[in-house]
Amino acid sequence: MPAVPPGPSPNRPAGALAGALAALLLSAGLVAVPSPAAAQSRLGEPGAEATGWVHDDADLLSPEREAALERRLAEHERATSNQVVVQTVLSLDGRPLEEFALAEATRLGVGRRGRDNGVLLLVALHDRALRIEVGYGLEERLTDARSGRILREEVTPRFRDGDYAGGLEAGVEAILGALDGTLPGSPLERVPLVGVGVERVRAGLDSLPPLPVGDQVFFGLFLFLFGPLLGLLLFAWVRIAWLQAVLGLGLFAAVALPLLFRYPFLLGGLGVLALFVLWARFGPKSATSGGGSSSGTGGSRSWSSSSSSSSSGSSSGSSSSSFSGGGGSFGGGGASSRW
Repeated sequence: MPAVPPGPSPNRPAGALAGALAALLLSAGLVAVPSPAAAQSRLGEPGAEATGWVHDDADLLSPEREAALERRLAEHERATSNQVVVQTVLSLDGRPLEEFALAEATRLGVGRRGRDNGVLLLVALHDRALRIEVGYGLEERLTDARSGRILREEVTPRFRDGDYAGGLEAGVEAILGALDGTLPGSPLERVPLVGVGVERVRAGLDSLPPLPVGDQVFFGLFLFLFGPLLGLLLFAWVRIAWLQAVLGLGLFAAVALPLLFRYPFLLGGLGVLALFVLWARFGPKSATSGGGSSSGTGGSRSWSSSSSSSSSGSSSGSSSSSFSGGGGSFGGGGASSRW
């Protein structure tokens, strides 16, 4: 059925007069109609309700500190248009940290569309995992190396002491400092190429999950047994023997040394190999040179470490209507860490 047009209103002359008066005021510039951009700029005004920048689903912040963090991030967005969002969840639900952070940054709409100027600081409590996800438009200022250094120096130490609120606040201030250009660089970052490479390696090592001591010893056994052999095989095409050894063992050392900083008990595998070599070298000889037979029992010691497991809880952050991001693009830039 076609729509029936409304009948004439008894107040139509008054309505027409009001419309004409409004049009006259608009043309004179005496009445302003707020645009979407103007409405978005009010997010960071002092006294305005700031919701949407902090999603504390894991309850790591008190209401007072959460509100203060909201205001700080809102003020930064008002001054720079960059959106920095903090999200805490109970669990990653079995998903990889980087994949989870990228999905959450997209779901929350962090950053402005077309400017890609968003940053997400993600905390997964039960997984003890941290991630700074950086939008395309901010990757030059908040580099992977700088993100890793922020997590390593500002957030992780406080989290290990149980100061979650302090870690989040320090991490946010460091992120804002990096975006504003006020965060001082590390001595390594001042060294061209080499320093940035070292910082990236450290950031990558920080993202590796913790391993129990027994697993570290087990993997260390294979690392020191097959690592040098693999390095020599990769340079088997080198005709000069000493050069082949230098290149192969140098490559092995370049891989093994950073891993030792992350997993120091890998050296236990080297100790097991050393004991085996000593037994093979001196054990049979000492048994035959004594003129008799002797037997002894050696005690074996094993190390075990239990890894704590926690139940996964699902959580989702809800953003208020006052938070308008539009959704910037993220390409995996940032850094991860665990505490």
